Amino acid sequence: MKTNAHASPMLKIGKYDACVVLRRRRCVQSRKCEQDIQFCKGIMTLLFSMHSLFKSPVSLLRELSQDIHGHLGDIDEDIEVEKQSHFHIVNVKTAAPTVTLLVLGQAAKVLDEVDWLITKLKTQLGSEKIPVDGGTQDPNPREPVEKAIILQLGTLLTACHELVQTALPVGSCMDTLLKELTKMYTVLTALVKYYLQVCTSHAGKIPTRLEKLVKLSGSHLTPQCYAFITYAQTIQSESISGEKKKKEDGAAISSAKLLRDTKPIPNLIFAIEKYEEFLIKLSKKSKVNLMQYIKLSTSRDFKINTASLDAAMQEKGSEEEQEANIQQSVSEQNKTEEPKKKRRKK
Repeated sequence: MKTNAHASPMLKIGKYDACVVLRRRRCVQSRKCEQDIQFCKGIMTLLFSMHSLFKSPVSLLRELSQDIHGHLGDIDEDIEVEKQSHFHIVNVKTAAPTVTLLVLGQAAKVLDEVDWLITKLKTQLGSEKIPVDGGTQDPNPREPVEKAIILQLGTLLTACHELVQTALPVGSCMDTLLKELTKMYTVLTALVKYYLQVCTSHAGKIPTRLEKLVKLSGSHLTPQCYAFITYAQTIQSESISGEKKKKEDGAAISSAKLLRDTKPIPNLIFAIEKYEEFLIKLSKKSKVNLMQYIKLSTSRDFKINTASLDAAMQEKGSEEEQEANIQQSVSEQNKTEEPKKKRRKK
């Protein structure tokens, strides 16, 4: 069978590669998505599905995160973000919540896969024989997987670096980002625990790429997380006060909802603290000062909006007291009323 000499060059790079290139080009050039949210969601989902068939989507997530940051702005109002338009599909209308939630959903899948790989490495490490003193140490069979894990986390961390500086609206985007950041630090902690096991049982050394990852987390993620927590608390407080003004019946915001909204924040701070705790242990075991890359925050304590919480509790208590007074007055009124006389049967 003769081949066409002038065939498209995309046919030479494989079936899946050609499909992804076409779909990516569609996302970059598409104008219909600017008006149709459902179409945007569908084409983005298809892009992720096809891209994941042959390659990790972390680089794609980083570009999309940069676009989201550029369109929604920075949490610091004094900073003007340079708009980077990798995809026309991302604009002010589609950035939040549609594209943001899709990006975070894909990030969660990547973190789950990385966590599974770390668990697999720990199992392999436990089954390996410890080399005797004086014997030649075999090449590390786990090194390719270790390298892939660190590269994945590093690229994903840069994507989170963009999102955590983005002025996201209150709601699902903000809550989901806080949860995914918590998962990111949980996976980072699992990786540090793995290398702690390597240093303890196999007298191994931590690779330079791990130091670079720790340095990246200390400079590009942790400080921004604390800044985002402050932003989230401020904007949630403003949203709560705005909702109270809009209430025509004067009903209070339930304290349960308020506590639910503030729960992801202490979870994130706890995950950061746990990550730094095991970094200290690994530093002592490996004799490499990893904590030099971590800048400890001066405001490490999180603040629940006590004023809003107290107001909600007081209003809830006043409502219960008012209901109790109404019931009491009704019961007293029933006692004072004379009972109706029953007719006797003749």
